[in-house]
Amino acid sequence: MTRSKWAKMTPDQQRTKVAELCGWTNIRVKNDFPYEGGHLERRTLIGNRNGPYDGTRFLEVPDYLNDLNAMYDVEETLQGSDGLFDLFAKELGEYSIHATAAQRAEAFVMTMEGKQ
Repeated sequence: MTRSKWAKMTPDQQRTKVAELCGWTNIRVKNDFPYEGGHLERRTLIGNRNGPYDGTRFLEVPDYLNDLNAMYDVEETLQGSDGLFDLFAKELGEYSIHATAAQRAEAFVMTMEGKQ
């Protein structure tokens, strides 16, 4: 993955890429959610997390591009992983301390794709 390729991806594609690298599978768009009074129109990504797909356990994929808490959870997986966190921090560069969720997501993908 290159930065120019990342920049050409839609937000849904970027979010899907981060999710896949975090172990999500069967990711797709969901446009409405049933509730007692009818359906709530809301577009989001859903998928299956950590485990075999059984057709029933779809969860909302975290909004990695806009949610710093979601990205902090991702960053924690890099701690103690043979220097991956150091590579991640290097990818962030000057943004290291004040990086947005989107910048952290991009650095995560560059780090994980670079190690393969």
